[in-house]
Formats: sequence, C-alpha cells, structure tokens
Amino acid sequence: MELRTLRYFPEGEQNCYTLKPEQGRSNNYLIRAVFMYGNYDGKNQTPVFQLYLGVNSWITVKDSYVVHEIIYAPLTDAIQVCLVNKNNGTPYISALEVRQLDNSLYQSGNGALALTSRINLGGSNKIIRYPDDIYDRKWNHDQKNEWIPVTLAPNLTIETSNNGYKVPDKVLGTAVKCVSGPIYVSWQSKFTISKFYVYFHFAEIEKLEGGKQRTLNIRFNDFYNLETLTLDYLKTQTVASFALTGETTYNFSISSVDSGLPPILNAYEIYQHKDFYRLPTIEKDVDAIINIINTYGIIGEWQGDPCFPSSWNILNCSSISPPNIISLDLSHNQLTGPIPEFLAQLPYLRVLNLMGNQLEEAVPKALMEKRNSGGLTLNLDGNPDLCLAGSCKGKNRKVVAIVAPTVSVVVFIILCALAIYWICEKKRKGTRREWSLKAKNWRFTYSEIVNITNNFKSVIGEGGFGRVYHGSLKHGIEVAVKVLSSSSRQGSDEFQNEVELLLGIHHKNLVSLFGYCNEGGKMALVYEYMACGNLQQHLLADRSTNVLTWKERLEIAVDAARVLDYLHNCCKPPIVHRDLKTSNILLSEDLQAKIGDFGLCRVFTTENETHISTDAKGTRGYVDP
Repeated sequence: MELRTLRYFPEGEQNCYTLKPEQGRSNNYLIRAVFMYGNYDGKNQTPVFQLYLGVNSWITVKDSYVVHEIIYAPLTDAIQVCLVNKNNGTPYISALEVRQLDNSLYQSGNGALALTSRINLGGSNKIIRYPDDIYDRKWNHDQKNEWIPVTLAPNLTIETSNNGYKVPDKVLGTAVKCVSGPIYVSWQSKFTISKFYVYFHFAEIEKLEGGKQRTLNIRFNDFYNLETLTLDYLKTQTVASFALTGETTYNFSISSVDSGLPPILNAYEIYQHKDFYRLPTIEKDVDAIINIINTYGIIGEWQGDPCFPSSWNILNCSSISPPNIISLDLSHNQLTGPIPEFLAQLPYLRVLNLMGNQLEEAVPKALMEKRNSGGLTLNLDGNPDLCLAGSCKGKNRKVVAIVAPTVSVVVFIILCALAIYWICEKKRKGTRREWSLKAKNWRFTYSEIVNITNNFKSVIGEGGFGRVYHGSLKHGIEVAVKVLSSSSRQGSDEFQNEVELLLGIHHKNLVSLFGYCNEGGKMALVYEYMACGNLQQHLLADRSTNVLTWKERLEIAVDAARVLDYLHNCCKPPIVHRDLKTSNILLSEDLQAKIGDFGLCRVFTTENETHISTDAKGTRGYVDP
C-alpha cells in the first residue's frame, strides 16, 4: 500500500521533512525511508540524489527500489530528513517512518547506525515487523544449503524479559544449525575506513537430552575470539561486537565447543556506523532567523538547516562546528515597519544589510551598540524613514514653513548652487572619478586591514588587482583580503565597480563581500574565505593529489551557470562579468562554486544596450565565452 504513491520535488535544491516526535532530542529513533521509482515520470531513468539527516549525509539514493534505515539520536527536538538535488534527476520518496527505540540499545556515540542487514534464520520467507516486533524492525529471511532449519514447538514460549532488544518470538522461535562445521556470517565493504557493528541473537529452542547445554564460540576473521557463551533452554542472549574496521571482508564463525552439539543461530543484525561529525547550526541562531522570516514574511526556500548542506540565500555561515550565522542580507526585500529587537539575538552576526527597504522608526539600541563597538557592519541605506537610535525625537513634528526669504536671496542661492556644480563637474572630468560609495558602514581602516591579515603574513593568491592575503576578523571568522598593488593593471575604477556591485546583489554562488578599505590611496577588499582555492588550481593539479571527479566538475559547472543566469536574467539591470575563467571560480570547503573578481563587469542600465563592446577587457590572451 505504501508504494502505490510517491512525492517528487522538482523545485529547490533541498527539500526536507521536519519530524518532531514527542520524546524530543537525545532519544534513539529508528528512521526508515522507502524509495520506489516505478517510472512514474515516463523517463525510464532512475534519479540519483543525496539523502541527508540534518546536516550530515546519510546515503546516495540511486536504485529504482530501495529501503534505507538508520538508528539516530538527534541533538535537537526536530529530526530533519532532506532530499538534496544533485542535478541527476528529480528527488522523490515513497514512505518515511519514525519509531522510538530503547535508549540503552544500539549505542552509536557521535553518529548513527545505518542498517546493512537484519536477518531472521530458519523461518519462512515472510517479512516479520510490527505488531510482532514492538520496534517495527523489518526481519528478512535467509537460508543456505548447509544450514538445517530448527523450529520451536508450538506449545512453548521463549522468555525475553531479560533481553532489552525485544527480538520477536516469531524470530527467536526459528533458527539454523550446521552439522558439517561452523555457521558463517560474512559481508563485504568497499572501504577499509568503514566501521561496522554486528548483533547476534541466540535462543536455545531444542530440548537437549540429559540436560545438556550448548556452548558456542564466536570468532572474527578466524583470529579474534569475540565471545564464548552457553545457552539456556528457552532463554535469549544477544552478543554485540566491538567496532569493526580496517577490512574489506568481514567474516564471523560460530562453532560449537561440544563437538556433539552443532552450533545454532537464530538471528543477526549488521549496522554501518555513520560519523556524523557536523553539528547543526546553533539553535539560538536558527530560532532568530526563523523569527525574522516569519515577521517580515520573506518568501523563499527555508527548508532544513540554514547553513548546511547549502546555506539559505539570505545568509552566510561560519566554517566552524557548530556553524553560526555571520552575515544576513535582507536588502531590497520591501521590508516595512520597525527593525525588530531580536535581530540582536544573533550573537555572531558580523554583517547585516538592510538597505533598500521601507523600514522606519529608531534602530534598536542593541544593534547600534554592536555597530558602534565595531562588532557589526550595519548597512541601512535606502530607508528614508529610518533614524538612528536617539535621533528620532523631532522626526514626526509638523514643520512650520517660514515664508520670509526674498526673491534676491533665492536667486543668489540658485546661482551659487550652479557655480558649485560647474566647478565639481570640471574637476571630475579632469581627474579620475571620485568615490560615490554610500555603504560607509562596510568600510575598514587600513590599520584594521593590517590587523586582519596579521601584517600581510600569509599570501594565498595573486591576480591583476594585486595579492590576496589570508586573514581573520573578530571571533575567528576567516576572510580573504585582496590588496591593490602599485603595479596593478587594474585601478580605482575597477575597485569601486566591484564594491558597488557586490554590496547591491546577493546569490549563494557569488563570493560575499564583508567590506572594503580606501584610505590614502591604499585600497583593499575583504571577502569570505574560500577554503579550497580556485577551480584552475584543481584542474591543473598533479594527478598524485586528489583530483576532481566528473560529478564534482558537473556540480561546479552548474553552480557557475546558476549565478550567471542570476546576473544576466534576474538582476535589474542585467550584469555581465566579462572576465569569467577558472581562476575566478572559487571553491568552498564542500566544493560549492562561487564566482568572484567583478572589477571588469558591466551593468546595462537601459534595455537598448547590448553586450557588444569595442573595449578589450579581461585577461590578456583569454576571451570570455
């Protein structure tokens, strides 16, 4: 019944189910996701996409029918199961189930246990699950030629009260034995770094003559003795292994210590440990950003964690774990009313862009204090009804018009204004264009640039503009600082062009600008740090190092195409980069591509303008496609 329908997700990069069980966080849950393609779209091509549990990758879904199961203790009250589009078909899902387990079972530490196999031995081919299994585990059947099935007499019951795993009677009531030697349980692993746990479930269901007891020895890969145990009649025992790793083939043998009694096994489970090393975004940050979105009614794709696997397009996050929201761009969103106080509840927020809205009243005191202390870059331009805290006292008073100036005074003022304009125009034409940047709050002093880069200690790149240095803002946020050199082929025009452009647009595949410096001829740009360098470095890397897979190359190309589509078709007026090349495509820690270096880009201010230009721009010897 569960497989007759499915839900598919043609829109958005990630789509998430948020599950909120009553028991909340830090409890063990069994999560089961079922996928059956069934050629529902008529394409006869099974999609391939990524399945995430919160901010951590669970598995790649690639089969036309598959059931993935995992045991997980969430760190938050909500469990988020996300389907992430990897541009290889539309993600879909047939069923999603969550069951609570006993917290003393299946310990996974800082991670989760993904099911490899769960086998009922000696029984029928029918799958056993709820209501026979109170935890709704699915028990599949297996039988080998050398195994002899054993079944409990119908008038007998097995005592399970002493075993917390609560294996169903229907599972424990059947078993296999092998008279020709040990019972072997084995499986393969693609990677030696994978880690596994195995659980063997035993119950003596044969009445042995003379009160004999069966003693079993469990060995791993024929050299390590896992356990020796003696079975009691109609009672259960579970043997759990230690963490198994470092092999590609895992083999357990269960043999009888008493040669007169063959070994027996009722059921077993194998799990692969998932190292969920990523932590979700700090909960206080998540609550604040959700509050902001709900308050302003901002339309967008707000699913899953704000920072990972892909950050929401209005924010940037730190690279530390757990991540913090460090930059928030709410510019040009037609926001109205006062700025809410809870914006100050984002403790690690370093950049807040509210330009181009219709906000009003006073700026919250907490935000102003944070800005004045240097802890926050705050952009409030383009909000004519907004005033700084403490400066709104007479803002709404009625203005009494004074109709006293004479005509001669008016004429004198007009003439003075015209004279000043003529002088300024003459100076502008005779010298380089002056600065018109409005975002004063995004400005760093040169001494701050020196401190950020630790006196320009670490060079991480060099281009036509100058050298790029690694740096750190307050609270350890990593940045890249591009400093204009005296020998640079680019100058102040390109510098101003890049600052004005990046302060006015925002896209997840554009490098974020934290600020700039223009002091006494010394110019610098402060960007977010891209940990994996640029695409050119990876394409030209030595084959002995880690090279990009074809899948990674395709994802990078799609990221670049998305931002170009945004610049050409979504920005009003359109923007053309004019120097797009592999060295200007930067890569984050998870290989997300972001385009940088906008000094040579061009904005078309009218619909009649075209892309045709007689000027040669860009990199010498390189023509932008």
